[in-house]
Amino acid sequence: MKTYIVLWNYRSSIGGPWVKGDEVQLEEGLAARINIDSPGVLVEKPAPQLELPFPHVDRMVKKSQRRGG
Repeated sequence: MKTYIVLWNYRSSIGGPWVKGDEVQLEEGLAARINIDSPGVLVEKPAPQLELPFPHVDRMVKKSQRRGG
């Protein structure tokens, strides 16, 4: 099952009632039927982005301290 976000209020015999902004978990086939009934009412919730616990640090040596340069 996938998580979908409801973009506007929706109610039918297929599913609902849902209010704009609700997050619902549905089978893909059922979500497709609902989007056929009311095109665009359900949008798949994007997967959370992995954030690093620390900022990126460039560790490349820019100037050598021992060899000529």
